[in-house]
Amino acid sequence: MPRLIDADKLLKWLEESPKAAGFWGEGGADIDEHDAFDNLTDEIDSGGFQPD
Repeated sequence: MPRLIDADKLLKWLEESPKAAGFWGEGGADIDEHDAFDNLTDEIDSGGFQPD
């Protein structure tokens, strides 16, 4: 069964979450794109983007 996500929640997370900084090259030594991807998958797995 497919897992649905709320696209608006995903976009908001990408724009506002410090955990997404690695996607934009803004994480410096603290967060890189691999960490950002792991943070994204963790948020998906925790249900953070489930539709209301």
